[in-house]
Amino acid sequence: MGEPSGWEGITVGYRGSALIRITSSVQGIHPSVDEESSAHRVFEVYGEMRRIVEGFERGDGPFSSPNLRLLRVNTREDGMGDLTSAELNLRIPPSMPFEAFWLGVLEASRRSSALAELLDFSPPVVHDRNSFLAKTLRTCIRERGGRPRMLLKGGTSDMNVLSTGWRCPMVAYGPGDSSLDHTPQERISLEEYLRSIEVLRAFLEAIQGGENP
Repeated sequence: MGEPSGWEGITVGYRGSALIRITSSVQGIHPSVDEESSAHRVFEVYGEMRRIVEGFERGDGPFSSPNLRLLRVNTREDGMGDLTSAELNLRIPPSMPFEAFWLGVLEASRRSSALAELLDFSPPVVHDRNSFLAKTLRTCIRERGGRPRMLLKGGTSDMNVLSTGWRCPMVAYGPGDSSLDHTPQERISLEEYLRSIEVLRAFLEAIQGGENP
């Protein structure tokens, strides 16, 4: 609960996510020497990562397509050498074999004398849109004048983590616009908020009583 999808939206799937760090260091050399810097090596790996991602099939929307984003780059030089590290985020659709991608990253890092680290990983997840939970929530939305929408999202949520251990049906529901998440424009309509409370109250009462829509 609380995942913004609009009061008529029901989310049953999310892309996965991987946080990756690429690091390289070299001994100090004069700038005139024709030798790769640590920054050059890191960006060499980044370029190969982009080529690997582009080689995977892309779907019609964000949920079905991989996306690699460069988050930050840090370079440090102390006179004895220089060190560069970059952090990247990969969004993983269910159709993308992450193991194949990661093996490619490790090989690219080895060739460029860099180190690749997987800092965090959440697998993609898709739940049954016709589960008891999804059907019940659709009914509760319709009974309050709404038109239920089943959603597959390009971001991640607690569902990605919980699904690895909880072998049970799941849905995500909540008022708000997810495109505004983590932005200065993040806000919520009070009317939508109150409607979603009515839907959730009816939904919880229905599943507690075991009503089958």
